Amino acid sequence: MDFKKKVFLSVLFIFLLIVILSLPIRIPQSITIPARLLPSEEWLVIRKNNSQISSIVKNHVQGRQRLLTEFTFERGDQISLQWQKSLFESASIDSGEPLGVIRSELLNQEITDLKNDILVKESELTVYASGEKQPLIEEMQHRLEALQAKLTAEKQILERKRELLKNKLISQEEYDVQQAVTTEAQKQAEAIRSKISALKTGAKTQRINFIKAQLAALQDRLAILTKRRNALNLIAPFSGRVVYRFLGDTLLHVYSVKNLVALVMVPASAQSVLIKNSEITLINPENGQIKKGTILSKSSTAITIAGKNFNYGYALIPNSDLSLFPGMILKGKIVVTRKKLNQIVLDFLRSFL
Repeated sequence: MDFKKKVFLSVLFIFLLIVILSLPIRIPQSITIPARLLPSEEWLVIRKNNSQISSIVKNHVQGRQRLLTEFTFERGDQISLQWQKSLFESASIDSGEPLGVIRSELLNQEITDLKNDILVKESELTVYASGEKQPLIEEMQHRLEALQAKLTAEKQILERKRELLKNKLISQEEYDVQQAVTTEAQKQAEAIRSKISALKTGAKTQRINFIKAQLAALQDRLAILTKRRNALNLIAPFSGRVVYRFLGDTLLHVYSVKNLVALVMVPASAQSVLIKNSEITLINPENGQIKKGTILSKSSTAITIAGKNFNYGYALIPNSDLSLFPGMILKGKIVVTRKKLNQIVLDFLRSFL
């Protein structure tokens, strides 16, 4: 009798267990872990190897970065970074706001020279088409005399700097700058001589077509350089706050504050609580403030910290009231999802296997 009773009770227990596990009961699953806040976007203007300035946006929501602009210095160029706004720490900036400009003396000089050359070519074309060459010849002769005087002075300066370089009283870079200036002045003088000679030999249809081709080439080159210079304008890609300026090779660091990304670390055994697009609730331990967000992703592999395995995940946290800021550590209860009772039991049994 006792044996039959034990068998009956065992069967009844198993039956009741199966029934209970089959019920659509969901039990809240939560875990208490720290969450570190990151900006959803960061904008960095950095200097690389003293030969490049790059403007980069890091997007922590999408997990990628994009290059806004990159300028490579030429040897002998003089580069400066001019700010159009007082960018003190924590200063607010608006999307599309002009903040500064990278200035290149060689680029600006080339653009100025191109504009002057275009004006000359346009005048030259007009004179050739009308046949009135003498006024233009006289104008160019005056320009040539001025250029000759300038070239003579630049050559004298170059010669002095050559001696100073030999005695190591100036840097190679300073000498290269002067050499580039002298070479450019010589090229301009030679170009003017060529134009005067062409004007004196008479106009032909072939010559007019040649000037038109030169003018088109100059205009195309000017458009390219102007576009390149415009790309050196530092315009805020999003609204945010200044973190700092001039820290090492970082010339400017700005982050967004209206949306933040929470980095959470969970034990590998509990990684199933991190479900994409599910809700996550963070609690600020300092004031009890509650913030809700959405899980974006989780790591596919675990990392080991102090001998324990963890998976990390990212969650988007709206911050329209600006009550939170990057770098904060929120220690609170993070409620992630609800799991079926049978799944909880299976997870429990797996932990012993």
